[in-house]
Amino acid sequence: MDASPAERMAAARARARHPLTSQFAEQYSFPFDDFQRAGCQSLEDGRSVLVAAPTGAGKTIVGEFAAFLADHTGTRCFYTTPIKALSNQKYQEMVKTYGPSHVGLLTGDSSINGDAPIVVMTTEVLRNMIYANPDAIKELGYVVMDEVHYLADKFRGAVWKRYSFTYRNGFRSCLCQRRSPMPRSLANGSSQCAVRPMWFSPNYVPFLSINIS
Repeated sequence: MDASPAERMAAARARARHPLTSQFAEQYSFPFDDFQRAGCQSLEDGRSVLVAAPTGAGKTIVGEFAAFLADHTGTRCFYTTPIKALSNQKYQEMVKTYGPSHVGLLTGDSSINGDAPIVVMTTEVLRNMIYANPDAIKELGYVVMDEVHYLADKFRGAVWKRYSFTYRNGFRSCLCQRRSPMPRSLANGSSQCAVRPMWFSPNYVPFLSINIS
């Protein structure tokens, strides 16, 4: 069904308010779901965002937009994953998009172009960098933490908790997790410790965006 004149006008206004979101979305062959577009627009507005959605729903679209924003604003993006295999996979994907000179990889086994604008790494590498080499994050604009539900892991959860609940800086965060029955707990915990208060959407739906204002 064709959009009505009012719908076309609303879409045009949204594109004008969020030109980078629109530019990013045009790279894909499918239309973004509402939660993907809302998450990207929140990042473009200068907020951080927590995206909770079922596995396979496409929540990493928002994380990839953070890398896109860093590339277009002259800042850096650290894209973290919980395991080396995921980091290696995301590194290859990012290289295809931005080229090998713009993307690095840091894991326990690999160190490739660590000074690149976009660096994919395991979460423990980010934790160690925060404590051991704070100068490395001076130009950091965005941090993506994929699979942030790992904070509930008995043995490794402390790594995510230390970042999500205690670390403070001027960069924006994009936290991605599979759908959880208690995303409000993460929102409330981050609100108590982060520089910016976290806003929780009052309507809990399968695709949920939570913004840190």
